[in-house]
Amino acid sequence: AAGDDGVTLDMAIAALRASLPLDNAEAVTADMLGEMVVQLGKDLKLNTRLGQMVWEAHGKAGEPPAQTTPEDVDKQTFELPETAKALEDYKAANAQKRTLREALKDLENLDGTDFGPSNAFYPLANQCYSAKVAEFEYKVCPFKDAKQDSTQLGKFAKWDGTDVMLFENGAKCWNGPKRSLKLTWECGSTDELISVEEPETCTYTGVATSPAACHP
Repeated sequence: AAGDDGVTLDMAIAALRASLPLDNAEAVTADMLGEMVVQLGKDLKLNTRLGQMVWEAHGKAGEPPAQTTPEDVDKQTFELPETAKALEDYKAANAQKRTLREALKDLENLDGTDFGPSNAFYPLANQCYSAKVAEFEYKVCPFKDAKQDSTQLGKFAKWDGTDVMLFENGAKCWNGPKRSLKLTWECGSTDELISVEEPETCTYTGVATSPAACHP
């Protein structure tokens, strides 16, 4: 039967047959083409419904744009609240995992370290203390290294007595020795870097306070 625009099913089948990329399109029977048309109609209807379901799942009202497929809807910048929360939890878990891994690595690096009498200075491990002296920023990380701005003053080498840390093999001075720091810990209520001086070229001395230095 002819539709409102005068197109009959036979005409539609003929046009479809002509459009097929086949060497022998005439071998495709009208019944086969009819089944193809029906199947295409079903696929289109299913695709449209899937698109609508995905659209609604994203909290969008109304109809999706014309010719929108489920994949097209998913590619848009919508996020379900549950998806956003799951993504945040995943990122937080990954961040915590990295933090724990770094902490474990730091502890492994401290294996065998001398933390002073009765390990009194262990709480200072993985800590850093800074002080501004003149135009320089000094930073000391006990059991790791010491710096003057970005210049390496040395890495922790050993204790010199009970409360004195030696940092050695720092950056080499021009026409001079490698930098070093002798840091003396004094009893105090807080962990703090008090002062740093350079009594000799590239040889530094410093004073810091900590309850760890308050021996009975």
